[in-house]
Amino acid sequence: MKKTIYIDMDDTLLDTSGSMIWYAQKLINKLGMGITLSNALNKKYSFIEMLIDGGLKTSEAVLLRYMIFKDITFWENISFNKDAYEYFKKLYDNPNFDVYIATSVFLSCSDEVIIGKKNFIQNNMPWFDLKKLIYSHAKYKLHGDFMIEDVPSQLKEFNGTKILFDQPHNQGDFPEMIRVKDWKEVYTTIYDTCKNNEGE
Repeated sequence: MKKTIYIDMDDTLLDTSGSMIWYAQKLINKLGMGITLSNALNKKYSFIEMLIDGGLKTSEAVLLRYMIFKDITFWENISFNKDAYEYFKKLYDNPNFDVYIATSVFLSCSDEVIIGKKNFIQNNMPWFDLKKLIYSHAKYKLHGDFMIEDVPSQLKEFNGTKILFDQPHNQGDFPEMIRVKDWKEVYTTIYDTCKNNEGE
């Protein structure tokens, strides 16, 4: 029987926080705000908090986040995390696995996020079946064998193997989850878990 795998997009498959910081800096320069952001700011889950830590006023951070999230071209052009494309494709092509993308949308900008993420997949992964793209804020309700995700609250109630993709914003002790540092480790963790389960 095929193993069902759910893979998150933002800050798991893709470097969303890093891309947001890069895009925010581009807008800041264009607006002549005279502030320099740093990739070290991606230590927080909230993008508004990242921008405030970077030197923006709260009102400026809220406006900048709105401008970025409402821009379909941002969602279409996020960078992959290192080695993510290669190992995602290997999992997807394996006949023993049934691989889905399970990603959140941000309700205040849901149209742009939905369209932008769909366009990203079509442009960068034309081999991916869009019927396997799931938009949900309650991914923990999905049933399957594996979930790879950077947000611990999405993993806590998941019924299968919980794989936490290491990020600065998810540090802490989560003994029920397997923490992985990169996509090679994602790949080997899934294979090792399947092999161990077969031997039981």
